[in-house]
Amino acid sequence: MKLCAAIIVFLIALVPAFGQEKTPEKIATGELPSLLSIYKDLHAHPELSTREEKSSAVVAKELRAAGCEVTENFGKYDNPNLKCYGVIGVMKNGAGPTVLVRTDLDALPVEAFIGTARALQQMKDEWSGTIIFVGQPAEEAVGGARALLKAGLYSRFAKPDFALGFHDKADLQTGHIGVTPGYTYANVDSVDVTVRGIGGHGAYPHKTKDPIVLAAEMINTWQTIASRENNPLDPIVVTVGSIHGGTKHNIIPDEVKMQLTVRTYKAEVRDRVLKAIDDIAKGIASAAGVPADRAPIVNVLKDQLTPATYNNPELTKRLVEVWKKNIGAENVDIVDPTMGGEDFSEYSLPDHSIPAVDFHLGAVDPEKIAQFKKEGKELPSLHSSKFAPVPEPTIKIGIIGMTSAVLELLKK
Repeated sequence: MKLCAAIIVFLIALVPAFGQEKTPEKIATGELPSLLSIYKDLHAHPELSTREEKSSAVVAKELRAAGCEVTENFGKYDNPNLKCYGVIGVMKNGAGPTVLVRTDLDALPVEAFIGTARALQQMKDEWSGTIIFVGQPAEEAVGGARALLKAGLYSRFAKPDFALGFHDKADLQTGHIGVTPGYTYANVDSVDVTVRGIGGHGAYPHKTKDPIVLAAEMINTWQTIASRENNPLDPIVVTVGSIHGGTKHNIIPDEVKMQLTVRTYKAEVRDRVLKAIDDIAKGIASAAGVPADRAPIVNVLKDQLTPATYNNPELTKRLVEVWKKNIGAENVDIVDPTMGGEDFSEYSLPDHSIPAVDFHLGAVDPEKIAQFKKEGKELPSLHSSKFAPVPEPTIKIGIIGMTSAVLELLKK
Protein backbone atom coordinates (compact mmCIF):
# COMPACT_ATOMS: atom_id res chain seq x y z
CA MET A 1 0.00 0.00 0.00
CA LYS A 2 2.83 2.38 0.89
CA LEU A 3 4.43 1.70 -2.50
CA CYS A 4 1.15 2.41 -4.31
CA ALA A 5 0.69 5.61 -2.34
CA ALA A 6 4.22 6.71 -3.19
CA ILE A 7 3.64 6.06 -6.90
CA ILE A 8 0.40 8.05 -6.80
CA VAL A 9 2.14 10.98 -5.09
CA PHE A 10 4.94 10.82 -7.69
CA LEU A 11 2.49 10.85 -10.59
CA ILE A 12 0.55 13.74 -9.09
CA ALA A 13 3.81 15.65 -8.73
CA LEU A 14 4.50 15.15 -12.43
CA VAL A 15 1.21 16.70 -13.55
CA PRO A 16 2.35 20.34 -13.16
CA ALA A 17 5.59 19.52 -14.97
CA PHE A 18 3.70 18.08 -17.92
CA GLY A 19 1.34 21.04 -17.87
CA GLN A 20 4.30 23.42 -18.10
CA GLU A 21 5.84 21.69 -21.12
CA LYS A 22 7.06 24.31 -23.55
CA THR A 23 5.72 24.16 -27.09
CA PRO A 24 5.85 26.68 -29.93
CA GLU A 25 2.10 27.21 -29.59
CA LYS A 26 2.21 27.91 -25.84
CA ILE A 27 5.18 30.24 -26.13
CA ALA A 28 3.58 32.10 -29.05
CA THR A 29 0.41 32.64 -27.04
CA GLY A 30 2.37 33.96 -24.08
CA GLU A 31 4.48 36.33 -26.16
CA LEU A 32 1.62 37.83 -28.20
CA PRO A 33 0.81 40.83 -25.94
CA SER A 34 4.34 42.26 -26.07
CA LEU A 35 4.72 41.44 -29.77
CA LEU A 36 1.47 43.24 -30.61
CA SER A 37 2.82 46.28 -28.79
CA ILE A 38 5.90 46.24 -31.04
CA TYR A 39 3.66 45.72 -34.07
CA LYS A 40 1.61 48.82 -33.28
CA ASP A 41 4.74 50.87 -32.62
CA LEU A 42 6.32 49.98 -35.96
CA HIS A 43 3.06 50.62 -37.80
CA ALA A 44 2.88 54.05 -36.19
CA HIS A 45 6.40 54.83 -37.46
CA PRO A 46 6.63 53.42 -41.00
CA GLU A 47 9.96 53.62 -42.81
CA LEU A 48 10.84 53.51 -46.48
CA SER A 49 12.87 50.72 -48.01
CA THR A 50 16.64 51.27 -47.44
CA ARG A 51 15.82 53.67 -44.56
CA GLU A 52 14.84 51.18 -41.86
CA GLU A 53 16.78 52.85 -39.04
CA LYS A 54 14.17 52.53 -36.27
CA SER A 55 12.89 49.13 -37.39
CA SER A 56 16.39 47.66 -37.45
CA ALA A 57 17.14 49.10 -33.99
CA VAL A 58 14.01 47.44 -32.60
CA VAL A 59 14.99 44.09 -34.13
CA ALA A 60 18.55 44.37 -32.79
CA LYS A 61 17.32 45.16 -29.29
CA GLU A 62 14.89 42.25 -29.24
CA LEU A 63 17.42 39.75 -30.63
CA ARG A 64 19.89 40.74 -27.90
CA ALA A 65 17.17 40.26 -25.29
CA ALA A 66 16.59 36.78 -26.73
CA GLY A 67 20.24 35.87 -26.19
CA CYS A 68 21.73 36.50 -29.65
CA GLU A 69 25.10 37.99 -30.51
CA VAL A 70 24.00 40.94 -32.64
CA THR A 71 25.66 42.90 -35.44
CA GLU A 72 23.91 46.07 -36.61
CA ASN A 73 24.17 48.17 -39.78
CA PHE A 74 25.47 45.18 -41.70
CA GLY A 75 25.51 45.15 -45.48
CA LYS A 76 26.94 47.00 -48.46
CA TYR A 77 24.81 48.48 -51.24
CA ASP A 78 26.18 49.21 -54.69
CA ASN A 79 25.23 52.84 -54.03
CA PRO A 80 27.89 54.14 -51.59
CA ASN A 81 25.55 56.91 -50.44
CA LEU A 82 23.12 54.43 -48.88
CA LYS A 83 23.60 53.08 -45.38
CA CYS A 84 22.60 49.45 -44.95
CA TYR A 85 20.51 48.63 -41.89
CA GLY A 86 20.93 44.86 -41.90
CA VAL A 87 20.70 43.12 -38.53
CA ILE A 88 22.38 39.76 -37.89
CA GLY A 89 21.72 37.82 -34.70
CA VAL A 90 23.58 34.60 -33.97
CA MET A 91 22.20 32.09 -31.45
CA LYS A 92 24.58 29.22 -30.69
CA ASN A 93 23.69 26.06 -28.84
CA GLY A 94 26.41 23.45 -29.24
CA ALA A 95 27.40 21.42 -32.26
CA GLY A 96 25.04 20.86 -35.16
CA PRO A 97 23.79 22.32 -38.44
CA THR A 98 23.38 26.03 -39.14
CA VAL A 99 19.95 27.42 -40.06
CA LEU A 100 19.37 30.90 -41.47
CA VAL A 101 16.06 32.51 -40.49
CA ARG A 102 15.27 35.66 -42.44
CA THR A 103 12.70 38.40 -42.11
CA ASP A 104 12.32 41.50 -44.22
CA LEU A 105 11.99 44.58 -42.04
CA ASP A 106 8.23 45.09 -42.33
CA ALA A 107 6.06 45.36 -39.24
CA LEU A 108 4.24 42.03 -39.33
CA PRO A 109 7.01 39.54 -40.17
CA VAL A 110 9.29 41.28 -37.66
CA GLU A 111 7.06 40.28 -34.74
CA ALA A 112 6.83 36.63 -35.80
CA PHE A 113 10.61 36.72 -36.29
CA ILE A 114 11.21 38.13 -32.80
CA GLY A 115 8.73 35.64 -31.34
CA THR A 116 10.60 32.81 -33.04
CA ALA A 117 13.89 33.95 -31.48
CA ARG A 118 12.25 34.08 -28.05
CA ALA A 119 10.71 30.63 -28.50
CA LEU A 120 13.95 29.00 -29.61
CA GLN A 121 15.82 30.57 -26.70
CA GLN A 122 13.27 29.07 -24.30
CA MET A 123 13.46 25.66 -26.00
CA LYS A 124 17.25 25.30 -26.13
CA ASP A 125 17.09 21.89 -24.51
CA GLU A 126 15.38 20.58 -27.67
CA TRP A 127 17.88 21.64 -30.33
CA SER A 128 21.57 21.79 -31.04
CA GLY A 129 23.39 23.91 -33.61
CA THR A 130 23.50 27.54 -34.73
CA ILE A 131 20.76 29.89 -35.87
CA ILE A 132 21.55 32.99 -37.92
CA PHE A 133 18.67 35.46 -37.59
CA VAL A 134 18.72 37.90 -40.51
CA GLY A 135 16.77 41.16 -40.40
CA GLN A 136 16.97 42.18 -44.04
CA PRO A 137 16.43 45.73 -45.32
CA ALA A 138 15.35 46.77 -48.81
CA GLU A 139 13.27 43.77 -49.79
CA GLU A 140 10.84 45.95 -51.70
CA ALA A 141 13.49 48.18 -53.29
CA VAL A 142 15.46 45.06 -54.30
CA GLY A 143 19.06 44.64 -53.27
CA GLY A 144 18.82 44.03 -49.53
CA ALA A 145 19.74 40.35 -49.61
CA ARG A 146 22.45 41.03 -52.20
CA ALA A 147 23.89 43.78 -49.97
CA LEU A 148 24.20 41.38 -47.03
CA LEU A 149 25.87 38.69 -49.11
CA LYS A 150 28.18 41.24 -50.72
CA ALA A 151 29.31 42.32 -47.25
CA GLY A 152 30.29 38.73 -46.44
CA LEU A 153 27.26 37.32 -44.63
CA TYR A 154 28.39 33.73 -45.15
CA SER A 155 32.11 34.32 -44.64
CA ARG A 156 31.83 36.55 -41.56
CA PHE A 157 29.21 34.48 -39.79
CA ALA A 158 28.57 31.05 -41.32
CA LYS A 159 27.29 29.50 -44.51
CA PRO A 160 23.98 27.90 -43.52
CA ASP A 161 22.96 24.33 -44.16
CA PHE A 162 19.36 25.50 -44.55
CA ALA A 163 17.62 28.85 -45.18
CA LEU A 164 14.06 29.66 -44.08
CA GLY A 165 11.83 32.66 -44.69
CA PHE A 166 8.17 33.61 -44.42
CA HIS A 167 5.73 36.25 -45.64
CA ASP A 168 2.03 36.87 -45.14
CA LYS A 169 -0.35 36.00 -47.97
CA ALA A 170 -3.28 38.19 -48.98
CA ASP A 171 -5.63 35.37 -50.01
CA LEU A 172 -4.87 32.76 -47.32
CA GLN A 173 -6.97 32.56 -44.18
CA THR A 174 -5.55 33.12 -40.72
CA GLY A 175 -4.28 30.06 -38.90
CA HIS A 176 -3.02 28.50 -42.13
CA ILE A 177 0.45 27.96 -43.54
CA GLY A 178 0.84 27.84 -47.31
CA VAL A 179 3.85 26.54 -49.20
CA THR A 180 4.82 25.70 -52.77
CA PRO A 181 7.33 22.95 -53.60
CA GLY A 182 9.76 24.02 -56.33
CA TYR A 183 9.49 27.47 -57.88
CA THR A 184 7.38 29.71 -55.69
CA TYR A 185 8.40 33.21 -56.89
CA ALA A 186 9.58 34.29 -60.33
CA ASN A 187 12.68 35.85 -61.82
CA VAL A 188 11.92 39.56 -62.04
CA ASP A 189 13.68 41.59 -64.74
CA SER A 190 13.28 45.29 -65.40
CA VAL A 191 13.86 46.29 -69.02
CA ASP A 192 14.15 49.79 -70.48
CA VAL A 193 13.41 50.17 -74.19
CA THR A 194 14.10 53.32 -76.18
CA VAL A 195 12.39 53.27 -79.58
CA ARG A 196 14.23 55.71 -81.82
CA GLY A 197 12.55 56.96 -84.97
CA ILE A 198 12.73 60.03 -87.17
CA GLY A 199 10.46 62.79 -85.95
CA GLY A 200 8.60 65.42 -87.89
CA HIS A 201 5.32 67.25 -88.37
CA GLY A 202 2.11 65.32 -87.71
CA ALA A 203 0.73 66.50 -91.05
CA TYR A 204 3.53 64.74 -92.94
CA PRO A 205 3.88 61.27 -91.37
CA HIS A 206 5.28 59.86 -94.62
CA LYS A 207 8.42 61.90 -94.04
CA THR A 208 9.01 60.32 -90.61
CA LYS A 209 9.62 56.99 -88.93
CA ASP A 210 7.00 57.25 -86.20
CA PRO A 211 8.32 55.72 -82.93
CA ILE A 212 4.84 55.77 -81.38
CA VAL A 213 3.48 53.46 -84.07
CA LEU A 214 6.59 51.28 -83.78
CA ALA A 215 6.21 51.10 -79.99
CA ALA A 216 2.55 50.09 -80.32
CA GLU A 217 3.50 47.29 -82.71
CA MET A 218 6.25 46.12 -80.36
CA ILE A 219 3.88 45.99 -77.39
CA ASN A 220 1.46 43.76 -79.27
CA THR A 221 4.13 41.54 -80.78
CA TRP A 222 5.87 41.00 -77.44
CA GLN A 223 2.72 39.26 -76.25
CA THR A 224 3.25 36.60 -78.91
CA ILE A 225 6.38 35.53 -77.04
CA ALA A 226 4.05 33.92 -74.51
CA SER A 227 1.42 32.71 -76.95
CA ARG A 228 3.60 31.50 -79.83
CA GLU A 229 7.26 31.19 -78.81
CA ASN A 230 7.07 29.78 -75.30
CA ASN A 231 6.11 26.37 -73.96
CA PRO A 232 2.79 27.05 -72.19
CA LEU A 233 3.92 24.79 -69.34
CA ASP A 234 6.66 27.34 -68.54
CA PRO A 235 4.76 30.47 -67.42
CA ILE A 236 6.05 33.89 -68.45
CA VAL A 237 4.78 37.45 -68.19
CA VAL A 238 5.84 40.42 -70.33
CA THR A 239 4.18 43.61 -69.11
CA VAL A 240 4.75 47.15 -70.37
CA GLY A 241 4.21 49.27 -67.29
CA SER A 242 5.26 52.64 -68.66
CA ILE A 243 5.31 54.35 -72.07
CA HIS A 244 6.24 57.97 -72.75
CA GLY A 245 6.69 59.81 -76.01
CA GLY A 246 5.90 63.12 -77.63
CA THR A 247 5.34 66.67 -76.48
CA LYS A 248 2.60 68.13 -78.69
CA HIS A 249 -0.54 67.13 -80.61
CA ASN A 250 0.92 67.74 -84.05
CA ILE A 251 4.52 66.62 -83.60
CA ILE A 252 5.81 63.12 -84.25
CA PRO A 253 8.60 62.61 -81.70
CA ASP A 254 12.08 61.29 -82.29
CA GLU A 255 11.76 58.60 -79.63
CA VAL A 256 9.51 56.74 -77.24
CA LYS A 257 10.62 55.26 -73.92
CA MET A 258 9.07 52.15 -72.38
CA GLN A 259 9.62 50.24 -69.14
CA LEU A 260 8.89 46.52 -68.96
CA THR A 261 8.70 43.96 -66.21
CA VAL A 262 9.48 40.41 -67.30
CA ARG A 263 8.63 37.38 -65.14
CA THR A 264 9.95 33.84 -65.67
CA TYR A 265 10.97 30.83 -63.59
CA LYS A 266 13.67 28.85 -65.39
CA ALA A 267 17.02 30.42 -66.30
CA GLU A 268 16.93 29.17 -69.89
CA VAL A 269 13.39 30.53 -70.36
CA ARG A 270 14.48 33.89 -68.97
CA ASP A 271 17.39 34.11 -71.41
CA ARG A 272 15.15 33.21 -74.34
CA VAL A 273 12.43 35.73 -73.45
CA LEU A 274 14.87 38.59 -72.97
CA LYS A 275 16.48 37.81 -76.33
CA ALA A 276 13.06 37.70 -78.00
CA ILE A 277 12.18 41.14 -76.63
CA ASP A 278 15.36 42.54 -78.15
CA ASP A 279 14.95 40.70 -81.46
CA ILE A 280 11.33 41.80 -81.90
CA ALA A 281 12.08 45.45 -81.15
CA LYS A 282 14.96 45.61 -83.60
CA GLY A 283 13.13 43.55 -86.23
CA ILE A 284 10.09 45.83 -86.23
CA ALA A 285 12.26 48.93 -86.47
CA SER A 286 14.30 47.46 -89.31
CA ALA A 287 11.18 46.39 -91.23
CA ALA A 288 9.87 49.95 -90.97
CA GLY A 289 13.02 51.30 -92.54
CA VAL A 290 14.59 52.79 -89.42
CA PRO A 291 18.32 53.30 -90.10
CA ALA A 292 20.68 50.92 -88.29
CA ASP A 293 22.16 53.79 -86.30
CA ARG A 294 18.66 54.50 -84.95
CA ALA A 295 17.87 50.93 -83.91
CA PRO A 296 15.99 50.51 -80.60
CA ILE A 297 18.05 50.38 -77.41
CA VAL A 298 17.01 47.49 -75.17
CA ASN A 299 18.60 47.62 -71.72
CA VAL A 300 18.11 44.85 -69.14
CA LEU A 301 18.81 46.38 -65.72
CA LYS A 302 21.06 43.74 -64.22
CA ASP A 303 21.28 45.44 -60.82
CA GLN A 304 17.50 45.18 -60.45
CA LEU A 305 17.22 41.46 -61.15
CA THR A 306 15.45 39.41 -58.51
CA PRO A 307 16.19 35.71 -59.09
CA ALA A 308 13.44 33.12 -58.88
CA THR A 309 12.81 31.62 -55.45
CA TYR A 310 13.02 27.84 -55.44
CA ASN A 311 11.72 25.83 -52.50
CA ASN A 312 13.73 22.64 -52.16
CA PRO A 313 11.09 19.91 -52.70
CA GLU A 314 12.55 17.44 -50.20
CA LEU A 315 12.90 20.07 -47.49
CA THR A 316 9.41 21.36 -48.23
CA LYS A 317 7.94 17.88 -47.85
CA ARG A 318 9.78 17.43 -44.55
CA LEU A 319 8.49 20.71 -43.13
CA VAL A 320 4.93 20.11 -44.32
CA GLU A 321 4.82 16.99 -42.14
CA VAL A 322 6.14 18.97 -39.18
CA TRP A 323 3.52 21.69 -39.64
CA LYS A 324 0.73 19.14 -39.94
CA LYS A 325 1.72 17.76 -36.54
CA ASN A 326 1.89 21.21 -34.96
CA ILE A 327 -1.18 22.97 -36.40
CA GLY A 328 -3.21 20.18 -38.02
CA ALA A 329 -3.18 18.87 -41.58
CA GLU A 330 -6.31 20.87 -42.40
CA ASN A 331 -4.36 24.09 -41.77
CA VAL A 332 -1.44 23.35 -44.12
CA ASP A 333 -2.03 24.21 -47.78
CA ILE A 334 0.00 23.47 -50.89
CA VAL A 335 -0.52 26.69 -52.84
CA ASP A 336 0.13 27.74 -56.42
CA PRO A 337 3.36 29.54 -57.32
CA THR A 338 3.21 33.25 -58.05
CA MET A 339 4.81 35.46 -60.68
CA GLY A 340 5.69 37.94 -57.95
CA GLY A 341 9.29 38.44 -56.86
CA GLU A 342 11.10 37.91 -53.56
CA ASP A 343 14.83 38.34 -52.99
CA PHE A 344 14.89 35.60 -50.35
CA SER A 345 16.07 33.60 -53.37
CA GLU A 346 19.55 35.10 -52.97
CA TYR A 347 20.21 33.12 -49.78
CA SER A 348 20.07 29.73 -51.50
CA LEU A 349 22.74 30.95 -54.00
CA PRO A 350 22.37 30.78 -57.81
CA ASP A 351 22.78 27.00 -57.92
CA HIS A 352 20.27 26.42 -55.09
CA SER A 353 23.04 24.59 -53.23
CA ILE A 354 21.60 25.70 -49.89
CA PRO A 355 18.21 24.00 -49.38
CA ALA A 356 15.69 26.76 -48.74
CA VAL A 357 11.97 27.18 -48.09
CA ASP A 358 10.02 30.43 -48.10
CA PHE A 359 6.48 29.83 -46.81
CA HIS A 360 3.28 31.85 -46.52
CA LEU A 361 1.33 32.89 -43.44
CA GLY A 362 -2.44 33.17 -43.67
CA ALA A 363 -3.38 36.76 -42.82
CA VAL A 364 -7.03 37.19 -43.85
CA ASP A 365 -10.18 36.65 -41.80
CA PRO A 366 -11.94 33.56 -43.25
CA GLU A 367 -15.29 35.38 -43.11
CA LYS A 368 -13.83 38.13 -45.32
CA ILE A 369 -12.58 35.54 -47.80
CA ALA A 370 -16.04 33.95 -47.92
CA GLN A 371 -17.73 37.33 -48.36
CA PHE A 372 -15.52 38.39 -51.27
CA LYS A 373 -15.92 35.00 -52.91
CA LYS A 374 -19.70 35.22 -52.59
CA GLU A 375 -19.70 38.69 -54.15
CA GLY A 376 -17.34 37.65 -56.93
CA LYS A 377 -14.72 40.18 -55.88
CA GLU A 378 -10.93 39.95 -55.72
CA LEU A 379 -9.39 40.29 -52.26
CA PRO A 380 -7.09 43.32 -51.76
CA SER A 381 -3.54 42.42 -52.76
CA LEU A 382 -0.46 42.72 -50.56
CA HIS A 383 0.41 46.21 -51.83
CA SER A 384 -3.14 47.52 -51.72
CA SER A 385 -4.02 50.23 -49.21
CA LYS A 386 -7.07 48.10 -48.37
CA PHE A 387 -5.05 45.02 -47.38
CA ALA A 388 -5.33 44.70 -43.60
CA PRO A 389 -3.86 41.50 -42.13
CA VAL A 390 -5.29 40.27 -38.83
CA PRO A 391 -2.27 40.68 -36.53
CA GLU A 392 -2.79 38.24 -33.65
CA PRO A 393 -3.38 34.94 -35.49
CA THR A 394 -0.93 35.84 -38.26
CA ILE A 395 1.93 36.55 -35.87
CA LYS A 396 1.08 33.46 -33.84
CA ILE A 397 1.06 31.09 -36.83
CA GLY A 398 4.33 32.64 -37.98
CA ILE A 399 6.00 31.86 -34.66
CA ILE A 400 4.65 28.31 -34.58
CA GLY A 401 5.54 27.64 -38.20
CA MET A 402 9.09 28.97 -38.08
CA THR A 403 9.93 27.64 -34.63
CA SER A 404 8.72 24.13 -35.41
CA ALA A 405 10.65 24.18 -38.70
CA VAL A 406 13.92 25.16 -37.00
CA LEU A 407 13.40 22.59 -34.25
CA GLU A 408 13.00 19.91 -36.91
CA LEU A 409 16.24 20.88 -38.64
CA LEU A 410 18.25 21.19 -35.42
CA LYS A 411 16.64 18.46 -33.35
CA LYS A 412 18.92 16.50 -31.04
